[in-house]
Amino acid sequence: MKNVIILVILAALLPVPLSMATSTFPAGTREVLFEGSLTLENHKGSTRADILAGYGYFPADNIEIGVLASFRKTEWDSAWGINSVWGIGGFGEYNIETGGAWLPFGGMRLMLLDGNNSDDTCLNATAMVGLKLMLTRSTALSIAGHYDIATEDIYFIDGKAENDNLTAKAGLRVFF
Repeated sequence: MKNVIILVILAALLPVPLSMATSTFPAGTREVLFEGSLTLENHKGSTRADILAGYGYFPADNIEIGVLASFRKTEWDSAWGINSVWGIGGFGEYNIETGGAWLPFGGMRLMLLDGNNSDDTCLNATAMVGLKLMLTRSTALSIAGHYDIATEDIYFIDGKAENDNLTAKAGLRVFF
């Protein structure tokens, strides 16, 4: 359901004038990103919030590297069965120049996730593909599909613990 809501919101923004946007990020551009997802009811019947913040730098045109910090609260869909998970890591993205308001991108993330207990630590790698809708020359909405794979069985899917997960996330990106 949440994926449908995100797609409807993005479709409503289709008429954004192309003249407002640019799809080129020259070397030296910086970015602050906020991203997340909200699950209104998980396997335990509670709400889960997953938020992420990051800072990126473009060392070359349309190629970005950066750092991330994340926090997941309330009974994460996890075999760990704990209330909060912190994460820290890095990412890389490649933006495909289109000359318009829609900017396709792909990337990878690697994060260290840590729960409440000393044995609740794992590495999580993410491959992502998505679109950025440039609202202005310095602001974009993003939506991406994420495929996560972890070193532990941390995702609770269809009643059992798994080490991989497929999700969609939306975000806000500011460039300067």
